[in-house]
Amino acid sequence: MSNIVTAIGGLTKDPESFESKSGKKYTKFGLSCGDGLKECYLDCIAFDVLSDQIKTYKKQGDRVFVSGHLESAKSVKTDGSTVMVVRFVIKECEFL
Repeated sequence: MSNIVTAIGGLTKDPESFESKSGKKYTKFGLSCGDGLKECYLDCIAFDVLSDQIKTYKKQGDRVFVSGHLESAKSVKTDGSTVMVVRFVIKECEFL
């Protein structure tokens, strides 16, 4: 993997869990990172066991240290149009 990203921040909402068509579990959540003057918001996704841990033990406002990589993907909006999105794929998460 050529890009490695680390961040510390707070969850912007409670994590939401899903299951793919192939049966793979994943959890999505937003992460707010910043220094109090500027904020950056990241769309995060975690898979498998890490997905279950985040869903079970974390909620909106909880702080985490995460590392992983950025990935681009296509997303279909409600009007049927396709857009490209960048998401933060979480490989490690430490609960703070």
